[in-house]
Amino acid sequence: MKKMIIEDAIFEMFPETQIGIIISKNIKNDEVNESITSLLREAEKQVQDNYTGTAILDLPEMKTWRETYKKFGAKKGRRVSMRWRGFGSNGR
Repeated sequence: MKKMIIEDAIFEMFPETQIGIIISKNIKNDEVNESITSLLREAEKQVQDNYTGTAILDLPEMKTWRETYKKFGAKKGRRVSMRWRGFGSNGR
């Protein structure tokens, strides 16, 4: 069994943190499931309807993520992918 180690500093900086782990085995994801594809397309449409014209990095959730990332001492210039389908490669 693999271990996930979380430093105490995480909980000191973010006491409200909750962490969950999902382990899946024998997943077969090479078949098309029309029901799931339909749900995915609807979710994509909702994102496009709600966020078109909004820079992803300006969303409150992304600002929070970036502030958190900085608290960990992440090197300037290193980025976590914040691109969503339909927004293009410039994060908009």
